[in-house]
Parts: sequence; structure tokens; C-alpha cells
Amino acid sequence: LPAEVMTFLVPETDHYTSTLLNEKVSHSSTLAIPVQALAALRRQPDRSASQAQLVKSKHVGVGSNGWAVNGNKTEDGRAILANDMHLDVAVPNLWYRVQLRYDDVDLTGMVVPGVPVVIVGTNRYVAWGMTNVEGDFLDLVQLDIHDSDANQYRTPTGWRRFETRREVIAIKGGSDVQVDVKDTIWGPVAQQSLLGHSVAVHWIPLDPHAVDLGLLNMDRARSLRDGIDVMNRASGPANNVILADADGHIGWTYTGKIPIRRGFDGTVSVSWADGRSAWTGYVTPGDLPRIVDPPSGFVVSANNRMVGKEYPYVIGHGFVNGYRAYRITERLQTMRNLKEADLFNLQLDATSRFYEFYQRIAMQILTEAAVRDTPDLLGVRRAIETWHGEADDGSIGFSLLVRFREVLAQSLFEQFLWPCRDRERTFAYSGDLDTPMRALLIEQVPQLLPEPDRFSGWPAFLLNALNESVHQLKKENGGASLDGLRWGHMNRVHMTHPLGGALPGLHRLLDMPEDEQPGCGECVRVMSGSLTASQRLVVSPGRHDLGILHMPGGQSGHPLSPHYRDQQRFWSEGIPLPLSAGLPIHTLTLVPSHAAHSGEQPA
Repeated sequence: LPAEVMTFLVPETDHYTSTLLNEKVSHSSTLAIPVQALAALRRQPDRSASQAQLVKSKHVGVGSNGWAVNGNKTEDGRAILANDMHLDVAVPNLWYRVQLRYDDVDLTGMVVPGVPVVIVGTNRYVAWGMTNVEGDFLDLVQLDIHDSDANQYRTPTGWRRFETRREVIAIKGGSDVQVDVKDTIWGPVAQQSLLGHSVAVHWIPLDPHAVDLGLLNMDRARSLRDGIDVMNRASGPANNVILADADGHIGWTYTGKIPIRRGFDGTVSVSWADGRSAWTGYVTPGDLPRIVDPPSGFVVSANNRMVGKEYPYVIGHGFVNGYRAYRITERLQTMRNLKEADLFNLQLDATSRFYEFYQRIAMQILTEAAVRDTPDLLGVRRAIETWHGEADDGSIGFSLLVRFREVLAQSLFEQFLWPCRDRERTFAYSGDLDTPMRALLIEQVPQLLPEPDRFSGWPAFLLNALNESVHQLKKENGGASLDGLRWGHMNRVHMTHPLGGALPGLHRLLDMPEDEQPGCGECVRVMSGSLTASQRLVVSPGRHDLGILHMPGGQSGHPLSPHYRDQQRFWSEGIPLPLSAGLPIHTLTLVPSHAAHSGEQPA
């Protein structure tokens, strides 16, 4: 696509993020629309072709929430941290609750089974939580292959031969599968080409010097500064980290490696063969950004862009729309004398004023004349008009607005994107669609009207999109009436076991119930199919007894265990559970093998 079109479709920021960073606000209504360039790209949709993957409008707000408030915001001067990480949930749950005591250490939080690191939790002195950075930590290096020898590629030091290694995958009850992998100095060659070019995958986790278990050192952190230092030095996946300490201090920073690029910014795949483009190392711990005890009394991270344009290193290009962070900030600004329960309730916030824009668009076209000509629209107008900003499970208007936005995104953008699909069959447009979409809907430029042979103008197009939204929802719900399109009926949590479909009826034993849920992809309470809060943590360092910890399912992975699903109802209905373990119910003693064989008693 032309550069001006890409700039429009993939904006650097959005209104909510700019507001949070105190930048000159670039509201969607002032986003420059490259009218002539877009008009030149227009193509009528091919109704015989599958368009389902050309525009991905769902999961716009996915990710995680994390925030901390300092002693000035709480009722007793303590700092409190809240973190809920959003992932596709399944059974058994990804996380495992732990409370580890050794020497003078007392760690409580969540681990991934098999990985000896408390990912989120507290050691009584410091508490920490994580959210995904949405950063750019992988490059596809375009390879220059020798014209007469396909086994050679060009490097800054001359032509080199590909190295080949063979990986063997053992198959139970069958023959081994052998896979030959080509390697370059930059990483393995991808099996799939990009725009007809072979590319090598240069990715941080493939660098053995960029992955470690540095987070283990959080067990000895005794202050916010200690915690930030550990996080900045730890290698592994880059994340936003929110911290609080027992002295009432709070902060934010990055953990993991951030690459330093030379000669390019990572937005496109380029050749590194002449040495002008490369990674020259990683950002040093001392150069990673930090926020410590801001005047607001709180820090918030919800996968939004956290640093301004003045930061000298590239972090990423496609950050999540800042609405969730904006909503959390909006709430925290007015809250005082906070306790753990207040932050827990904020994690369950299902308000989404993000959709008020689409409510206004719908109401503009649901005129008296439109309703008179199509009586079925009377109920639609009533449902949308009375929607009050909440993604609650009883709302019909919210169901209509969510689908209206999806239909609009598909219709507005697909007409410009066919050149991308022509060049790359797997292409799909996703990310912050709303910033450019709102600009198009506000300006309603005649030259950019979708399917002008079909619609007389923008009002006719928008009314058709709303009718199509209602039609789709009714069809997907067995021809239900408008009253049957409650948000909760469609917004159910899907937590399935990988073996649930192995035998008829087995899913009833293994899967969690598909409860109706409030929340949405653009709510603080993220809820979209299986994508939702995989845990909820609220804790003040040193006050485990007041802490709250949620996770879906249960601690056991055995379906006949009483602990297989004993936490599910609390998580689903938003009922707090204590962070700290209660009285012991079972004890498992691990006996060293030499002691077991010799009859010795374990120490």
C-alpha cells in the first residue's frame, strides 16, 4: 500500500493513549484521511470469496491490566497492587497458586507449572504484576540467495552456505518424523516465504544470552528500587512490570530484552546483507524507562504505549488502543481511601464508553423516517437508545453495537485491502482499527463510500450495516427474536479441556460451565469467548492476609478431585477469594531416592 495509506491504517497512537501521555491529542476526527490514495485502491468485494480473515475486528482490547496505588490513595498509607492477565483460558488453568517458604523468604503468587519463577506475586516486601508490552521483538530478515547456488546467501562478510540441522520428532505408535531446518547467522529460515522472498527469523528467544531465570532474584528484593533493578536485568520475554513495596512506593518499568536496531525501525522486512541494517545489541538496564511514585499517586499499564516519542529506542508499532488504560485511570483519579476490595471491584468494571461513538452513529441513522419504513427497527432503536454504557449480560443494545462495529470494520476496510491479499494470501488487517475507522465515519467522504453502485450515500450504507448486524445475530442464534439477543447469551466463557471431545459426553465432565458473563474485549473486565482474566491478584506487600487471588477452574488438573473446579464459581461470579493459603488439607512429602532405598528417614 502507499505509505500515506499505511500511515492512516496503522496509526502511531490513538486519542486515549495520547491523552494519557499528555501528548498533543490527535482525536480521530482530525486524523488526516488520504482520500485520493484510498479511492484509487477501492475494489468491490468479491462475495464469492471468503472475507472472514481479511479484517480482524475482534479482540481489539485484549491483553492484561495492571496498576498500583501508593500510600496517598489508600486509607492507611499502604501501597496496593492489582493485576489481571488476559489469556485464552482452558482446563487445566495455565497458572498454579503457590506459597513458598524457605530461609527468610515468604513468596506467594502464581507460577507456570514446570517453571520455577513466581511470575506475579509478593515476597512480603515487594509485590509485582505483569502485562504484555505488545512490542516488536522479532524481525524477518530478507535473504539474498545466490543466483547460481541456492545453498548460499549473502552476508556483510561475503557469501555463506546455509547450515542444515535435522530435528527428529518421535511419534507414539508410529514412525519418527524428520524435519530439516536451514540456519543462517541471523536465525533459522522460515518455511513460509514473505512476499516471495525467503526470510530468516531473528527473534530474541532464539538468543541464548537473552533468556534466563533472572526473575528468581525477586525473592530477595526488599524495596521498590530492588525490584526495578531485578526486573531491568532479567532476560526473557519483555513485559510491562508494575511494582509496589511495603513502604508505600509504586513504580513501572520493563523487564526482558529490548533490541537496538540500526538502519531500520522494524516496520518492514529488509535485507541485512550489506551490514547497514542490523541489531546492535539490547537496551541496557539503566536505559530502560521507569516511572517511580508519580504525582497522580498511581501507575497503570494495559498494553497501551507507555513511552512518548522522545524515547530513543523502538519498542513497538502496534500497541493496543488505550481505552482500557484510560478507563482505569479515569476511575483511579476519583477514588480515595482505597482498600483491596476497591481495586478488586475495579478489575470487574464492565463499563465500555468505547462504544458510545458507535451508539451515536446508530442513532443518527435511526430516524423517524427509517423506523417508519422498517418497523422492525423500532425495537432496535429502543435497545440502542437505552444502552447505558455497560457491557452487562442483560443488555440487547450492547450486543447490537458490538456487531455493528464489526460489520462496519469489514465493509469499510476490505475495499482498500485487496492489493495486500493479492500479494500475500495470508494477509489480514488487525490492530487499532478504531482510530482510522472513526475518522472515516466522522468525515463520511463521498469518494470513499463502500459499494457506491449499491448505496445512494453514507446514511443508506450505515442503515444497511445496522440491518445486517441484526440479521447476523438472529441467524447465529437460531432465528431468535430481538429479545433473545441479550449480551450474556452470546458472551459466555469457553473453558474446554483438550480431551473434552475425545468421547461423547466427556466434555461435561472435563469442561467448565459456559456461564453468561458481563464484560467485553474493550472493558477492564475483558471477556470475549475464551479470552478473559486468567487470574486476578490484589495485594499489599506485607499484608498477605488482606490479599485477593482469583483463577478459573481449580488447583487440581484431575477431574475427580474436589479441587478441579472449586474456584470456578468465585471467579465467574466475581466473589473474592483469599490470597494466602488456609489450613493444610493434604501433605506431600518428597523423599530423596537414596534415603528411600536405604530406609533412612528424610531430613
